[in-house]
Amino acid sequence: MRQFLLFIAAFFAVACPAFAADISPNLAANHIGQTVTVCGVVSQVYVTKEKNVFLNFGGVYPHHLFSAVVGKRRSPAMLADGTQWLKDLEGKEIAVTGEILIYSGKPEIVIRTRENLRILDTKIQETKIPEPKK
Repeated sequence: MRQFLLFIAAFFAVACPAFAADISPNLAANHIGQTVTVCGVVSQVYVTKEKNVFLNFGGVYPHHLFSAVVGKRRSPAMLADGTQWLKDLEGKEIAVTGEILIYSGKPEIVIRTRENLRILDTKIQETKIPEPKK
């Protein structure tokens, strides 16, 4: 019985992002600690000196509503080909999935894998994020 319960817990831990609710950036602050999908237009892409990338929604820093963060240390594979593909997301509608955290008073999701980020087009079709070169 214990193994079965562990299996069920592991299944839901892996499957939950697939069932994450879709919300807009202005509602992100209402979902702290929850795994959701935030869908919206990227207002600004900011790359720090350390090569961390902030995708800001609902305005530009510091007046944005929500950020999706690609960190050099937390998700190095996403930055293996540089940051230009992330810069190209500015002005595009995207969806990011993950746990909403608070950083400096603003809600954010730390994007750890390319599967947690999708480009949405106006025809409600999804475009895959380019895979890194090997």
